[in-house]
Amino acid sequence: MIYIWCWYLEREDYISARVTDFGAEIMVSDRDKAEKKYSGAVIDKTTLEEIMLYYVNRDMGEWR
Repeated sequence: MIYIWCWYLEREDYISARVTDFGAEIMVSDRDKAEKKYSGAVIDKTTLEEIMLYYVNRDMGEWR
């Protein structure tokens, strides 16, 4: 999984999202597909901590 910063993503393209003061961080399962479809987005690898927080809070659809 990775997360990306972008202005707009279609719901079927991401797993989870969290809104910050500076925008939104979106977690996707397919980095290559996201890089091709959202070529202007900043794409970073996610950390183990972020993945663990996602699984703990996945019922809310947001990780904290």
